[in-house]
Amino acid sequence: MTERNSCKKFIDRLSRLNLYDEREDIADVDQILSTRIFLILILILVYTITMFSAVSFQTQIHSVTSPSETLFDDLSVKYSGTLSCPCTQSSISQKDFLSFNPQYHPICSSQLTNHSFISSYLSDPQMSEYWPLDYRIMMASHFQLLALFCQTIQQTVADTINELSSKHIISNKVLFRDVFDAQISALIQQIKTNLITNYKHTRDFLWLNILENSIYSGLRTNYMIGYNPSVTTKNFFESKYNTSNGCSCKLTNDCTHTSGIYNYTGRKNVNMFTVFGNLTNDPPLLFSLPGLLVGCLPYNSLLKSTLECFFNETCIDLFVSILNRSLLMSPLSSSYFQTNTTVEHLIDELLIESWNEISSFTNYYEICAPSSCVYSFNRRFNILYVVLTLISLFGGSRVVVYFLAPLISRLVRQIEKRLCRKKSTNEQLTSLSVKQRLLEIIDTIRKKLVNLNMFPTSSDIVNGIYATRVYLVLLISGIIILVFYASIIVRTENKTMKQPTYEQYEQLISQYSSSMKCPCSQLSISQSTFMTIQPNYHQICSSDFIREDRWLLYSSGLSGAVFVFDFRTTGMPLFSLLETFCEMTKETIRNELTVFYSNQFVSGQILMNETFHSQAWTLIQQFQNRVRFH
Repeated sequence: MTERNSCKKFIDRLSRLNLYDEREDIADVDQILSTRIFLILILILVYTITMFSAVSFQTQIHSVTSPSETLFDDLSVKYSGTLSCPCTQSSISQKDFLSFNPQYHPICSSQLTNHSFISSYLSDPQMSEYWPLDYRIMMASHFQLLALFCQTIQQTVADTINELSSKHIISNKVLFRDVFDAQISALIQQIKTNLITNYKHTRDFLWLNILENSIYSGLRTNYMIGYNPSVTTKNFFESKYNTSNGCSCKLTNDCTHTSGIYNYTGRKNVNMFTVFGNLTNDPPLLFSLPGLLVGCLPYNSLLKSTLECFFNETCIDLFVSILNRSLLMSPLSSSYFQTNTTVEHLIDELLIESWNEISSFTNYYEICAPSSCVYSFNRRFNILYVVLTLISLFGGSRVVVYFLAPLISRLVRQIEKRLCRKKSTNEQLTSLSVKQRLLEIIDTIRKKLVNLNMFPTSSDIVNGIYATRVYLVLLISGIIILVFYASIIVRTENKTMKQPTYEQYEQLISQYSSSMKCPCSQLSISQSTFMTIQPNYHQICSSDFIREDRWLLYSSGLSGAVFVFDFRTTGMPLFSLLETFCEMTKETIRNELTVFYSNQFVSGQILMNETFHSQAWTLIQQFQNRVRFH
């Protein structure tokens, strides 16, 4: 009962509430009606302002001082589009956050590639007297070459790593972890491909020198000298090896044959018709060495050989037995590569089992050491913003509504009176009365404004009227300024479009080029996906003059048929050299294109069209300069 009585008292007081009791020009009934209209309008206004300010976005900017790495990672996930953390040290040495510890093929750490071991156990003064298929003839040369490859590769890799360590990365702002990882991954891949390509180019250059200089091997495996004591002249004839199609060292240095240990020394009865590997001509074979090949030159035969024998203990025992010395030798330790992998492939991979690269974002972040991070975000339903908006707008709105309520009350009364009038009045009289009534209302409003006093408590009525006019002028001026400011102010509105098409992107970039951001879902993109280079070579490289089945074939059959100084004889090496140059050029460009296409283009945001083409052209120019350098 007490609660019910309290509720009735509250409703009774609310029904009798009068905010206009000081207005003597308004009847008591109209004062109460105006109060109710005022309260209704104020409630509607407060609700409207509250809802508008609650659902509207407010951009808030926050700053964090000396953020930790964990906090930075958290902020980079939540506010990746706006987070900015300037580095206190913008130039950072790459050795501080990136290191390599390459592990090489076990052959490089074995005693087989030790120079003292080679000179003490593998060298044989009579090696050139062995049968050309006997492995002892090339044994020392093979392991000298392997030792040379291991040494030069390790030195090249070490020099490249040292050069990389001396370089710096310029970073004005802290890179996000995923961008850092993508850039480091692309850098590592580029280092690997560049090393492999450069070393392959060196090998190609070595092969060109061997080929074009027509080196006669001191082991007498590609050419031999026929000497007759009764004749002063000496005859040179090339070695031939038994293969499926037959192979002559005069035509190519790539002739190879499986090696073994033969129970024979010397070259008796060897002539220009001898084919090594032909069972009818070969001396007795004691045993074979799997994977180890011999041929025209130690270099070419080594590249085609495998090291599988040295992973097998039985084969190691056979190998030791040919040294005729007591020696303890263990098989090679396990390798990442297959045991039957060719030496050429091993060298193409720089004999590296694993690079063991280590990149540390923690080290990078500690050296970058951002003193602060700034980020912004849009927020709704900010209670503080709602309260401040209500406070700032409520005062002026209350005054406007306070003066509008009596006018609305009077309008309501006039409508009620008009509805109660009889409709029998003449239309003309009615029309005249409307005009008179409008004039009367205007005159009443004018008198009210002239005599309006919002400060009735003032002792001087005239001062109260003037103060009211000043207040209204200032209020109206403030409202006009506020409306003008609200109409010209630029508000930042963030909009998100999921998975836009290229046409949509083009349309948006034309309208919002300065503010649009489109994060890439894939930070690292292979250059082969958006760039293609198609070189055009000189006509000589596609002409019949350097084709094996055309001009070169024709000239090869003229030996002895034309004068020795005929250009068709003397000029053939020139065309053969041109063929080699063309092939080397194409091979070099193919290798460089492989590197170029495999390089990763790292970008966290979609680049603008002009920026993309500018960077692409720069990459192409760098590629051209690199090819010219080689």
